[in-house]
Amino acid sequence: MTETMLCRHCLKDYPTSQIVGVQATGIDPQTLFGTDGPPEGAPPWSEVGSSPTDAVGKSAWWRKKRRALDDAATKMGGGYDPYCPKGHVVIDALADKPFVITIAGNVGAAKSTYLLAVAAEIYTAGRLGITSTVASLLPSQVDPLKQKLVSVYNDGQPLPPTPEGEIHEGYVARLQFENGERRSLALYDVPGEVIRSVQKVAQSGRFLYTSDAIILLLDPDGFPDPNAFLKPAVEGVEMAGPQMVHNLADGIEQATGQRVKVPFIVAISKSDKIVDWPAHAAPIGFPAEVQKYLEDESDIVRNMLVAQGLEPVVTAALSRFGAERTRFARVSALGMDYEHLGYGGSMKPDGCWRPIALALLLGRV
Repeated sequence: MTETMLCRHCLKDYPTSQIVGVQATGIDPQTLFGTDGPPEGAPPWSEVGSSPTDAVGKSAWWRKKRRALDDAATKMGGGYDPYCPKGHVVIDALADKPFVITIAGNVGAAKSTYLLAVAAEIYTAGRLGITSTVASLLPSQVDPLKQKLVSVYNDGQPLPPTPEGEIHEGYVARLQFENGERRSLALYDVPGEVIRSVQKVAQSGRFLYTSDAIILLLDPDGFPDPNAFLKPAVEGVEMAGPQMVHNLADGIEQATGQRVKVPFIVAISKSDKIVDWPAHAAPIGFPAEVQKYLEDESDIVRNMLVAQGLEPVVTAALSRFGAERTRFARVSALGMDYEHLGYGGSMKPDGCWRPIALALLLGRV
């Protein structure tokens, strides 16, 4: 085991002795970490972490293999997941190659609720949407997730906005693709206030610099009012515009010294608020059919953004991130009928997997 390990959320190397194992307790693991670091009594990950995938099968002698199996079972029996001293999952300590997605968006774009909805889709379906990718969540995150699902989807209690300066890590999922490849998927949420400036990104959103993909959520309430210059569709909501795209690209390029080269998915959040979507049924079939469906969806959403007055956002995304790496999607974390249904009732996520699938489609290497 290496002497240090990178936390991709902090963008900091920690001694492996400071990476600790946290068990499933029914409490959000991040709340267990205080200003002084990990909870008292948390064991080092080196003592409780499970072996990397296929490591046991590489033992040369049966006796050594039996000891390795016993050791792995003992560690796995504790149900530990690896966390850094700040309370973030250290996905590089997991067995599979990491894939980090930053979730950004204007204030009020429901980023935290979107993250919850993605986790809910994975938890209930055991896969990523209609794709053939098998998916599961880390054990330490499941019980807190279930509590939030009941609160939001059954009791109708919305998640509070993430305060400026506080980063919601989101969830970590283990993915297995049809070809047998495995990846550890991490979703990091950067508050809308942070992406207003390159400086704030450098202060509290450094994981953006090494992200494998970015999803930008746009709230329809922030779309431009066609009858007024520089005014959002709903008064009091932050206006969606191309500057958000430029701030994200500028932050990466200034930190890395290179042109940005990661997948960029522009997604309409709360897409139910737009009522004139064309009919487009999702297929039940082979990966090629799902890929065509996602590409067709991208074209539909791109055209809708232009029709809604957001052609500058489309142009900025294509120019800064490149047409080959930019796609468009629509999601609804609550699946609400905004014209006929108040908050609460028969809500469920709708299509939140689509931006994730597009990011993986474009970014897996």
